[in-house]
Amino acid sequence: MAVIVDNNPRRIERIHVKVTGMAQANWSVRQQDYNANNTTTVTTTLYGSWDTYINYQKVLWSRDSYPPTSDLPVGKTDFDFDFMLPRSCPPSFEGSFGYIRYEVEARVFRSGLREVFLKSAVKAPISVRRKRSDLLYGVPQTGEIIKRVGFDCCSFGSVTAMVTVPYTGFTPGDPIPLTVNVHNQSTRNIRVVGLLKRVDTFHAAGYKKQKSKNVAKLVGPQIPAGETTSFETRGLIIGADFPTTIRSCRCIDVEYYLVVKVAVPWSFSKQWKIPVTIAYPGT
Repeated sequence: MAVIVDNNPRRIERIHVKVTGMAQANWSVRQQDYNANNTTTVTTTLYGSWDTYINYQKVLWSRDSYPPTSDLPVGKTDFDFDFMLPRSCPPSFEGSFGYIRYEVEARVFRSGLREVFLKSAVKAPISVRRKRSDLLYGVPQTGEIIKRVGFDCCSFGSVTAMVTVPYTGFTPGDPIPLTVNVHNQSTRNIRVVGLLKRVDTFHAAGYKKQKSKNVAKLVGPQIPAGETTSFETRGLIIGADFPTTIRSCRCIDVEYYLVVKVAVPWSFSKQWKIPVTIAYPGT
C-alpha cells in the first residue's frame, strides 16, 4: 500500500510504484609485486556480479483515467497494490561482500516536475518454499568421532563419541537436538563442543570469495577420564534473525554446518561435520 498525505489539494499527473529485487557481489584483491630495481608495483583487481529477480512497475493513479478536474484530495489517500514474487527469489541478505535487496519506490509526477515521494527498503522472508514438516521429517544422521590422545612416543588412551541429530532442516529460532554417547578411555578430562558454522560464498567472473564464522556454540559437561556417559541437549540455538540457507542465487550462497568436536586439553580436537538447512516454514 502507498499512503500519501498532503494538507493542500494537488493536481497530480501520475502516481507510479516500482518494486525491484536484485543481488550483487563485489570485492577487490590487492597484490604487491617487487621489481628488480627495488621498486614495488601494486595491482588491485575488482570482482563483481549482479542478478535481477524482479522489476515490477505499476501506475496507481493517472489523470488520464479520471476527469480533467480531478485533484488529489486533501488529507490521507491510500493506494492498494499487490505483486507476485517469483518462486526463484532468494531471501533478503546483507553480507560483507554482497547483498540481496528488495526495494519498493513510489513516485509522484506533478506539473512536469518529477520528485521521489517515498522510498523504503523491505526485507522479505521468502526463503526456500517448503513446509516445516518437510524440514523436520528427515533421516537421522549419526557420526562417530575417534580421538587418540597422546603422541607417537607416548599414548594417553583414546576417546570415542557417537553423535546423533534427528533431522537436518530447521527454521530460525529452533534448537538443534543432539544425542551424544561418549566413551572416554583416556587419562584426560574432556568436553564435547557443538558449533553452528555459517559460510557465505560470493561469486563473480568464475572466482569466489568466502567468509565463515561460528554463529552458535554449545559446550557440553566435563567428562572425567575413564568414564562412559551419554547426554541429550537442545542448547545449540539457531538465532531468530539468522539469514536462511541460500542456494538459488548466482551471486551469493549461504550454507550452514553442524560441527561437533571432542575437545581434549593440550591436544588437537577432532570433529564431525554435516550440512544443515535453515528455512522459513512455507505454505
